Amino acid sequence: MIPQLSVSLCVRIFLFLLMFAVDVRLRAAENPAENNLKNSLETAPSNSRVFAQELTSESGVAHPDSPSAKPRRRVDLVAIQQQPEKCWQSKTACAARTVARQAARGEWNGGVISLDESTTLVRIRESELRLITGTVWLKGIENTTVRTEFGSVEIRQGSETIIIKNQDRVMVSIIQGGAEIHPIGSEDQLEVAAGFENWIGRVDSTGRAQSGIPTAVIFSPFLQTWGRLYVGNNPEFEKEAVEFYSVWQKASREAASLHRDLFLRKCASIDAEQERRRVSQIKVRARSRELIERFRRHVFDE
Repeated sequence: MIPQLSVSLCVRIFLFLLMFAVDVRLRAAENPAENNLKNSLETAPSNSRVFAQELTSESGVAHPDSPSAKPRRRVDLVAIQQQPEKCWQSKTACAARTVARQAARGEWNGGVISLDESTTLVRIRESELRLITGTVWLKGIENTTVRTEFGSVEIRQGSETIIIKNQDRVMVSIIQGGAEIHPIGSEDQLEVAAGFENWIGRVDSTGRAQSGIPTAVIFSPFLQTWGRLYVGNNPEFEKEAVEFYSVWQKASREAASLHRDLFLRKCASIDAEQERRRVSQIKVRARSRELIERFRRHVFDE
């Protein structure tokens, strides 16, 4: 019994620490430091990239477009490496790739698409991509499917989305609108709403892709990535960032509530399992005593 209680205690401690981290993120959404971020957004200089750097300076991370970082060369999407050559302008399947320190942007599927450096994708058809590696930003597109080896992402019409893919996982973050993630080997549909992010990862031995739970995006790093990929003028970016701040605060509160519910359900499940085992052990001991008593009567009473 003692080892079982120790395992339960360890699980509870782990869940408590998880909830503590969630509460910290929730408080961060409401504390004065983040309110200063909002004030900075509202009084930001005309250069949105410098403004994004100022917002995230407290984290000590240099913005990729700051003077201290190597500049990216921004090109039109049709000018990047393609196979077959110049295939992006046609309706056929097309592989496209950006190299280091190169970003690309252009129109696609009724909206705009932006590729970060070292990004490789395949356009399967007008409304379907396969993301091999890297980061893409999509805005205002028609219903779109982005496929990976871990599963697919169904992006709703008009949504604004950032998808980051590496060898271990795919992270889907929503600025506006929404998306559904479909992990390989699972019938689950993971909803991702505005202000949230979620991920899928490597396929396990059962043939099922690993997956996370919805969390609010981490504001400052997310703002850096968004600002780096954004297609539009500076005032538009600043206006959208101010609007997204309110969305993010709401998502942080909802995520904290969701994680508390998961924590309470997990604790209730642990308690129920312990009670089931306790009752089972009582029944086993009672049955053993009954069998021993029958054996004693059979041997000694005859």
